[in-house]
Amino acid sequence: MKIRLLILILFPLIIWAQDFSKQRIELLKKQIHEKDIYAKLGDEKVLSICDELYTLSKEEGDKKGMLIAAIFRSEIYSNRMDTNSCLKSVEEGLPVAEELKSYSDWAALLQYKAKSLIQANNFDDARSCCSKALKVINLIDDKNIVHFRKYYLYDNLTYYSTLLVKKDNDKNYKDSILYFALKSYSEISKVSDKFPYKNPTLGQALQNVGKAYEMQKNYKEADKYYNSAEKIQIKENDKRFLANIYLLRGNLKFDLGKDQEALKYWNKSLPIFKKYKFTEGLLLIYPKMIEYYKKEGDSKMEVYYLEKNMHLKDSLATINQSALITQGKNDEKALIKQKKNNSSIFLPVLIALIILLLLIIFYFYRRKYPVSKSDKRIELQDKDIGTNGDNLLLLLEMAKRNDKHLLVVFQNVFPELYKKLLEFPELTPLDLEMCVYLKLNIQTKEIANYMRTSINSVDSRKYRLRKKMNVPQDISLYLWINKL
Repeated sequence: MKIRLLILILFPLIIWAQDFSKQRIELLKKQIHEKDIYAKLGDEKVLSICDELYTLSKEEGDKKGMLIAAIFRSEIYSNRMDTNSCLKSVEEGLPVAEELKSYSDWAALLQYKAKSLIQANNFDDARSCCSKALKVINLIDDKNIVHFRKYYLYDNLTYYSTLLVKKDNDKNYKDSILYFALKSYSEISKVSDKFPYKNPTLGQALQNVGKAYEMQKNYKEADKYYNSAEKIQIKENDKRFLANIYLLRGNLKFDLGKDQEALKYWNKSLPIFKKYKFTEGLLLIYPKMIEYYKKEGDSKMEVYYLEKNMHLKDSLATINQSALITQGKNDEKALIKQKKNNSSIFLPVLIALIILLLLIIFYFYRRKYPVSKSDKRIELQDKDIGTNGDNLLLLLEMAKRNDKHLLVVFQNVFPELYKKLLEFPELTPLDLEMCVYLKLNIQTKEIANYMRTSINSVDSRKYRLRKKMNVPQDISLYLWINKL
């Protein structure tokens, strides 16, 4: 009798709880799609809504709710240039978008992923991601959404080309910047005026065309497009993109020698970037402030913005390094998933062929790169004896080539040591690379040779590393790293 009574009491409560969760999910979906949500609530509050929506949706099996949360989180992290968090959020959403055949959301996630990879300087994977996004966009039926998504695709390619110009000083990409900027403007112009978000997006497209003309020193055309963009963005409640226009107009005035007018524009944009935690904007405005105050001879303000800029860049370097590791893990997971989906009929034969191929490659590789005597003298502590020998050889070869993926492999070979090193917040990726060389017991002269730098430079880096990790002068860095 008591059990029946308990069931009668609890059953309605359980049903009510389930209904409440479903109602809460629908409410959060509606709230997150409100116009100017970022201007009204701010990024942190929107992130909080995303977390709640994702958790509740996962519990209730609401795939659409999970997807919406993943998209908005990815957008926020992308704008903050938090590449690692963005890639993780994208990987949560992609399988759901694919399962639901939600092509617009699928394309959006691929575009956020591409932008994060560009920010992390992983240009090859970024281009591949853009190609995948284009294929998905072509599956969308709604023409407005097709043009809207193509705008973002070309916007990413504009950004891609801009970074390559800055990175490699490749002048050929300057024409690509203007080409892709005009293509993105053309696509968003084809979208219906009734389509949500058209106006702010059109403003972004206009400012990008203006920026492309400014890079070609066509200041008259640049100013024309900036004017048009400002007229649109000034009417919007979300002021982030208006801040971008102020930044660009300030840059234009500075190029024309109108320094005081430039500073007025920059001072308009800086507080907006800080308010919205718009990292990309801060990364662009700090160097301009440094340049201005250096020109003015105000060393105090110059040093102030130098420190701000260095702190921001160091933070981003750590995030981007983590993002490359995350991307490597995601690629590995995708490969495992693909293998599981493939037929296993010829698996034993395939394994035998792979082993044979690896043996052949290893044979010819060893003939071309024999192990030197200096390599043989590397000594590791007892705790590293069980480490895979092939991985250590790979690490050593990568160190000798100063391979850009050295840290990624190191993190997999020595995961515990890598975690302990990350406990020192002041360590930059360059500091972590030096720790790899120390762990491999490579001496100063050889480090200088592998890194193509001077012995004095290596000694200086060791000295700074010792200070950051508080290692006493009477203790060898090599021993200290091995005992960590």
